[in-house]
Amino acid sequence: MTRALQNQSRGRAGWRGRGYLRKRKKAAKGGVGRRSRLHNPPARFQSRKPVENSFHCLNRGSGNNLLRKSHLKLRNAPPDVMTVSESDSLVVECEAGGNPPPTIHWLKNGLRVGQDMSAPEHTEEDVNPEGAPMLGLSYTRSRLFIDCASAQFDEAEYTCVAQNPYHRISKTTKVKVTKVGSAPSSPLCLVKKSFVAPGSPARITMWTHTRMELMGSTVQLFCRPVGSPKPSVSWFGPDDTELQNSDKYKVLENGDLEIRNIAWNDMGGYTCAAENSHGVDRTSTFLYPTLPDKV
Repeated sequence: MTRALQNQSRGRAGWRGRGYLRKRKKAAKGGVGRRSRLHNPPARFQSRKPVENSFHCLNRGSGNNLLRKSHLKLRNAPPDVMTVSESDSLVVECEAGGNPPPTIHWLKNGLRVGQDMSAPEHTEEDVNPEGAPMLGLSYTRSRLFIDCASAQFDEAEYTCVAQNPYHRISKTTKVKVTKVGSAPSSPLCLVKKSFVAPGSPARITMWTHTRMELMGSTVQLFCRPVGSPKPSVSWFGPDDTELQNSDKYKVLENGDLEIRNIAWNDMGGYTCAAENSHGVDRTSTFLYPTLPDKV
């Protein structure tokens, strides 16, 4: 039965001109625009070896004959152990690919940490299955920031959790904080140790890195910022023009961008900019509208 379904799915939903994605590297290399600015940029650690645990299942689409193959896989996961010097800062990165588009959140010793907990777990695409797109292929990236590392407070096990409505996978890394001689406190350390925090720079903790979807669909591109005061979010199209709410585009309350009825000329890199009085952060997303293969 499963083999028959898999055979039916081949050639039904796909994309053409796949090599075009190579052109996106110039616009979205590393996922973060060149104009990004963070106070005291921290060290970055990112594994390039894909994590092998992935899940697949087949779901019949609603109101059509195409088969939608749901799956989820961690592509770039943090290493098993990471080390940071006391008072230094660290960024832990994680990337997941899947269908429907996955979201990512973080746990510290089993408790959620590091992102806006009021943001919904699933997207508008997930909760409206009748209007859900047929491909839903997406790569999501996330960053966890550890500022002014302390052996007492920050040495712990951190878990990247990726999920969509059908699957959930995770990867845990242990962060070790090594003590060094007395060092001058950075501005981030002074903020962390103060009882009244003056604020924190805008940072984008989760965003869509790449999205492939059938023409005519509605897509939701992630951009989830944190910071104090709350950052404002702006989106810019492939031609660097700021996008305004309209029948075509809508910037959602959580920072995501909704694009309706996507067409071939919507292909390209989209930039999300989050800004507050303490800093600016930017990420890039590549959207690839596709055509279904002929039956």
